[in-house]
Amino acid sequence: MSDPDFSFRSITAMDLELLRAWLEVPHVRRWWQTDWTDPILQGFENGVAVPEEMDACIFEVDGRPVGYIHGYWAVRDPSRFWQAIEGVTNATRGIDFLIGEADLVNRKLGRVMIRAFVVRQFEDQSVDRIVAAPGRDNWSANIALKRVGFRDRGRIDRPGVNAMLLTLARAVFKS
Repeated sequence: MSDPDFSFRSITAMDLELLRAWLEVPHVRRWWQTDWTDPILQGFENGVAVPEEMDACIFEVDGRPVGYIHGYWAVRDPSRFWQAIEGVTNATRGIDFLIGEADLVNRKLGRVMIRAFVVRQFEDQSVDRIVAAPGRDNWSANIALKRVGFRDRGRIDRPGVNAMLLTLARAVFKS
């Protein structure tokens, strides 16, 4: 059997029902904050494309959509959450992600998706660091991020989430 083919494609309005379905799956609903995807869902519903500064993608394995991930300029996040975090600058990208297909959870695909997406984000030479703040008890997300090279910076309170702050500096990332 050959190695699976992993790829990203930009999310489109055609993906709305798929993303909505994933957001209702128990393993996603437990951790996902709706405000992370509301701008995308509402934008497409109103005929507005994804904001140019946001990189919102469907992650596919052998052509099968299995997850969603997006990157954004952390200091421009409408919640203003990242502005209060030490070390977050205009050169910092934030990410949020999920594996939506229940039969593919705990198969290390999150790690594969995050690593490939980090490479994609660091292609922009102005990006110096990537940050994430998954729930403290979301062990799958925390472990996947750490396996990619993110460093644990401690517990923080993110609106609606008791979170872990994880960061990955370009200078220490091993692609």
